[in-house]
Amino acid sequence: MLNQIMASRDTELVVAMHGAGLGNVLFSSESTLIELHPYAHSKETYSSLAYYAGIDYFAWYNQDANSTIDNDTSNHYKPSVDSKGAKVGNAHLYWKHKDQTIQLSDFETTTWNRFEAHRIHQHGCLCTNT
Repeated sequence: MLNQIMASRDTELVVAMHGAGLGNVLFSSESTLIELHPYAHSKETYSSLAYYAGIDYFAWYNQDANSTIDNDTSNHYKPSVDSKGAKVGNAHLYWKHKDQTIQLSDFETTTWNRFEAHRIHQHGCLCTNT
């Protein structure tokens, strides 16, 4: 845990998929978090953590169901109806656990450009803290 805290403390930019690993942003006092959200998922859990840690937060949302890929975990949660007509599965977990592909052009126009503009406004340049 100490190694994770030390690595997080010295991080300037975190770009990561939504998930529990983002909890380490609490230790990143001068960082920026860009949270990538899977398709059909919009819970900005880590925006609150970023706020309380005093770091900048940006979000990217996958808007294209075709850029998701089934895997063994997501198929476990796939919504369906059993032989008795009862709904089984969990749509939220199904979409959350699917593998995601990111169109970099979409990411750049929707999220990265906002980050760059913010960084330039904040620091006068895209330069690092060093």
